[in-house]
Amino acid sequence: MTKIIFKDKDNNIIEEKDMTAEEQKSYDDENISADLEKIRNIRDEALKESDKYALADFTMSDEMKDYRKNLRDIPTNYTTKEDYKLLLTRNAEGELTHSVWSKP
Repeated sequence: MTKIIFKDKDNNIIEEKDMTAEEQKSYDDENISADLEKIRNIRDEALKESDKYALADFTMSDEMKDYRKNLRDIPTNYTTKEDYKLLLTRNAEGELTHSVWSKP
């Protein structure tokens, strides 16, 4: 259970308490929404960057087709908050580590 921390104007902790079930659900829902927005923005940018490969005068490789399909399928294939955390995991250099983000 997540704790609610109350601080005074000087940032000193004055009280801690466990969230109620209702507060916890609201907190989780807000965090999930924020994660989904981050994932959507990253995915949209990756699709935008690879749009040039979808032009009529360019022959798209099967690997690029799969990459773009996997990006489009993220909302279907990743549906839990654990999935969202994995999708947003970054290495020490700040790069996303999940294989779905790896360009061919």
